[in-house]
Amino acid sequence: MVFVEGADTLVSDAAKTQVVAPFLSALQKIAEHYHIAFVLSVGAPKSKPREQHTLKRDRIFGSQIWPRMADTIVTLEAVGDGTSGHRDLTVQHRNAAPELFELEFQNGRLVEHHSIADIDALDIWISERDPDSWFTRGEAIAAMKKGETGVQKTKVYERIKDMLARGSLEKRWNKEQKIEELRIKPVTKHPPEAEQQRDRGVPLVARQ
Repeated sequence: MVFVEGADTLVSDAAKTQVVAPFLSALQKIAEHYHIAFVLSVGAPKSKPREQHTLKRDRIFGSQIWPRMADTIVTLEAVGDGTSGHRDLTVQHRNAAPELFELEFQNGRLVEHHSIADIDALDIWISERDPDSWFTRGEAIAAMKKGETGVQKTKVYERIKDMLARGSLEKRWNKEQKIEELRIKPVTKHPPEAEQQRDRGVPLVARQ
C-alpha cells in the first residue's frame, strides 16, 4: 500500500475533471501492474453545518471525479467544534454497506472509542450467544425484560440498528416463520486471489 498525502495538491487544478481523471487513471494502472493499493488524502472545503452536502461523498474538495473513480471513500471528521480528541470515521465501499467508526486519541494514536455506556446488557447477551444461532428482536427485548436490565424496547431497536450499520450483526428472512432473524456476523477470510483483487483499487481519504 502507498499513502499519498495531499493528492489534490499534486494536480494543476483539483476542480477540473479533465485534469483529475488522467491523474487517477495513471494511478490505477500502476496499482494494477504492481498489485498494490494507493490511499490518497484530499481536502474538504470549509462550510457551515447547514451548508454541507447531505451525501458525505459529495463533501470531497474539487472535481466530482475524485469519488467517482475511487474504490473506497474514507471520511474523517472532527466531532463538534474540533477541539475534542474524538473523530468520526466513515468508510464507504463501492460494493458493500458503509461502515461507521467512533475514534478517539490515545497516546497520540486514533483508536476505536469504547465507553462503559456503550457496553450494555444487550451487548453482553448477544456476545454470550452461540455465534451460529439466530435470534429475533422480540427475543432480545424479552431477554432484557427478563433480566430486569433497564434496557427498554426502543433502546434495543436503536442498538440493533447501530450494530447492523457497523456490520457487527447480519440479518436474514425466515420464510417459514415470516420474521427477520439476526446473529453476530462471522469473520470471513479472503483467499489470496480475492485479497489481490481487493487491493487493486484506489481508496480515497477525505479529511474534514
